[in-house]
Amino acid sequence: MTSQRTHYKTLIDPGDYLSISDFMLPDGTFRRATVEIESVERFRPGRVRKVKGRDGRLVPERNTKIVIGFKGKRKRLVANPTNQQTLSATFGPVIQDWLGKRVVLVVDPDVRLMGRTVGGVRVQPMIATGALTEDPLDQPVDLEREAELASFFEEGAEEPEPPVQSTAKKGV
Repeated sequence: MTSQRTHYKTLIDPGDYLSISDFMLPDGTFRRATVEIESVERFRPGRVRKVKGRDGRLVPERNTKIVIGFKGKRKRLVANPTNQQTLSATFGPVIQDWLGKRVVLVVDPDVRLMGRTVGGVRVQPMIATGALTEDPLDQPVDLEREAELASFFEEGAEEPEPPVQSTAKKGV
């Protein structure tokens, strides 16, 4: 008997950008998604981090990311330099040449951020030829659970029961 597995990030505000939680299947594995690039633009972080410059003063951190939108999908991918290099090697360095191209997005559990392994979404280094993924890639929690969570965050609401229960036996 298998139970549905839920990534913890699905319980957090879903935001506008893809994360590994958007690719998790009920059995705990991750799906692949074939998508068509619709837009490419500069990433504008909500808050600019400050880092030490060569002279020791704090300066704004250099932006090295872009945002890629996909046809029929609400969420977009914040593409780091690794994903940018993959797209450039596959379609060339001109972003207008990327528009309308299909790519496959996968979860890479080995992605590192600030010295920690956190997992992330990668563009596969290949030209996608399969059918486009039909689901919106932003509905990882079923609608019933989403409504339950929304009511929890309303003032005075009772905490909902957790939907996932451990199947481990005590004392084993």
